[in-house]
Amino acid sequence: MSPRVAPKDSGARSTTLLSPRVRLALAALLFVGALAYFAFLAFRSATVYYLTVGELEARGPTADGRLVRVAGKLVPGSFERSSDPLDVRFQLRDQSGHLLPVAYRGEVGQIFFNEHSEIILEGKYTDQRFFDTETLIVKCPSKYIALEESGQQAPYTTETYKASGT
Repeated sequence: MSPRVAPKDSGARSTTLLSPRVRLALAALLFVGALAYFAFLAFRSATVYYLTVGELEARGPTADGRLVRVAGKLVPGSFERSSDPLDVRFQLRDQSGHLLPVAYRGEVGQIFFNEHSEIILEGKYTDQRFFDTETLIVKCPSKYIALEESGQQAPYTTETYKASGT
C-alpha cells in the first residue's frame, strides 16, 4: 500500500486576526463609547452654576461658553431703557447688599417693575463687571405676599421672558 497523501487545499483561504464576533463587539464598544462621550459634552455645556451676586463678584468674569445664574431684587430707580426698547440696563441687589449692573436684551413684562419680585438671570459676567443676559426669570410676587401674610409657605412659580432674537 502506498502512503496516503493529504489532498492539497485548492481554495484560497483568507486569514483574519479578528473573527466576525470580535469585530461586532468592537464596533458596539466604539458606538457606546462615542455616545457616552457626546452625552458628557452635552451635560457639561448644559450645566449652569447658581451664584449669589457676592459669589459672582468674587469669582470674576465667566469663562467663554459658560453660563451662570444669579438672583436678586431690582434696585429702585436703576431701570433704564435705551433707544432700542428691547435693550435695558438695571441693577440687582442680593440679600447681602452686593450690587450687580445688568444688561438685558429682550421683552420686559410689567411684573418686572414690582419691587417685591425676585429676579433670576442667566448669562455671563463680563470683564467690564456687568452681567450680560438674554434670559430673565421673575418670581411672581403676588402669591408670595398673600401667603406670607397668612403665615403659609408659597410654592415655587416663575414667569420666564426670553429674547426672541428679532
